[in-house]
Amino acid sequence: MTAETAGFIAAQRTDHGVPRSVACRALEAPEPAFCKHLNRPPTPAQSRRRVLDAEVNRVFGRSEGTCGSPRVTAQLRRDGIAASNKTVEASMARQGLCARPKPNKRGLTGQNPGDAAPTDLLRRDFSANTSRRARTCRDGLPKRSRLSPTP
Repeated sequence: MTAETAGFIAAQRTDHGVPRSVACRALEAPEPAFCKHLNRPPTPAQSRRRVLDAEVNRVFGRSEGTCGSPRVTAQLRRDGIAASNKTVEASMARQGLCARPKPNKRGLTGQNPGDAAPTDLLRRDFSANTSRRARTCRDGLPKRSRLSPTP
């Protein structure tokens, strides 16, 4: 049983009046393990995590929610707190902190699929018959394709 599970069982008692024996049976957790975790002091890792969460929340709040984890990590390092980028990412995820996404860049023109195709003002002919004619260069010689061997 973890401390989170023990905290959940204790919260069920205070919030909903569910006895701990019923909550332990529902979660298939042994009741002595709950009693063991009930008054246990936090581990050193939990203490460090709690301090780091508070610092990450402070830096994130100071930036008004615009900084992501790389900038928060850099600011923590400037403040003298050693933390890796992944640790800060995990802390932000635990707290539900997310930087504002950058706005999507849109083009100025939009297409409307319901509109009809524009008319061809130059009266060009794109039929298959005209596209099969041999294309010529300016000097009147037929244009060579890239795959044909040079003479």
